[in-house]
Amino acid sequence: MLIPLRFKQVDGLMPVEIRDSGKFFHTSSCEEVKVIPLSVRFRFKQVMKKIALTLLSLALCQVASAQDAKVEITGNDQMQFSTKAFEVTEGQKVQLTFKHIGQLPAVAMGHNVVILKTGTQIPTFATKCAPAKDTGYVPQDAESKEQVVAATKLLGGGESDTITFTAPAAGDYPFLCTFPGHFLIMQGVMTVKAK
Repeated sequence: MLIPLRFKQVDGLMPVEIRDSGKFFHTSSCEEVKVIPLSVRFRFKQVMKKIALTLLSLALCQVASAQDAKVEITGNDQMQFSTKAFEVTEGQKVQLTFKHIGQLPAVAMGHNVVILKTGTQIPTFATKCAPAKDTGYVPQDAESKEQVVAATKLLGGGESDTITFTAPAAGDYPFLCTFPGHFLIMQGVMTVKAK
């Protein structure tokens, strides 16, 4: 004789009678119901939760890396930048790496990358750079400091410098090498796109 022990809802179906034989039966019929034991269900939920968290982490990493811009510019002994233009988005974190791939020391053929605010008159700014030898040919007066968005160190052959800054409002921002006379050839434009 089968003695009912208790009734349970299984997956929102009809009540299931648990009998002492360890099998489950629908109360409306005597058909056996296959039910996944709770320990298996619990392990399955744990595995699915780990998979979901892993996928979410990967998605967030891709979003974060998409938000950061990495820019690399090189300069050589022929007074040339490797690029004359690059684009970023306003508010984006920009990591700019500048490498001097020439052989000459900084005193003879130093290079840097100085990004200026939009509308800055390059010849006027460059004139102020020539006497600023002690500060890497980047002028330190208040007006000039206000015009600089970001600047690398002055480098000699084989050296590199990485700077990080936040892209300003949308617009075209000139960049140049401020070593005396280099601005005539070594200049370009950072274009900042609107979000």
